[in-house]
Amino acid sequence: MHVLPLPLPRDVPLARNRALSSRGESLHHPRSTSPPLLREAKSFGKEVFEADDIRRMKALASRFTGSVLVFATMKQGSDLSENEVDCIAELAEWGREYVRERHQARAPVIVLTGTELFSRSLQEAWLQKGGRHADFAKQRRVDKLRVLANLTQQLYLNMPSYETWFESEWEQRRKQGGRPVSSDGSI
Repeated sequence: MHVLPLPLPRDVPLARNRALSSRGESLHHPRSTSPPLLREAKSFGKEVFEADDIRRMKALASRFTGSVLVFATMKQGSDLSENEVDCIAELAEWGREYVRERHQARAPVIVLTGTELFSRSLQEAWLQKGGRHADFAKQRRVDKLRVLANLTQQLYLNMPSYETWFESEWEQRRKQGGRPVSSDGSI
């Protein structure tokens, strides 16, 4: 991965943010292309992700269409506060919105904890952790960014799977007599 300098407008302070670029949508295939990864990294602590961090990441995602947002902390997922979970989940739901022009979600959100950060292999770390982590590791490959976003949102943000969420959104729109709306408000 490479840290990239970003031309940001004055109203989007970069602060501790860093833009990362991976060489592929897959973490292991160097020839594939991927979106920019925008990350907010923290160490240990109680309330490490704050409202300003969430606002900044949303502004960056709006500016850099197609980016993937990464929230990384060395603490364990169970140590994320209710407020941190709620704030990141709200951003993750915004990022799940389908953008018709790009044929994909607006800005997937990945949450990485000490489990992922201190491991050599996500698959092995999740298998070793057990529970839902192991279930996901057995069922799905975790080397795709959008899959990783979907799984970490379920694990750490208590969100439904992207597929379940999308079906629910579609059903709500259908009941209202419409179709899911793209990010520009068009149908």
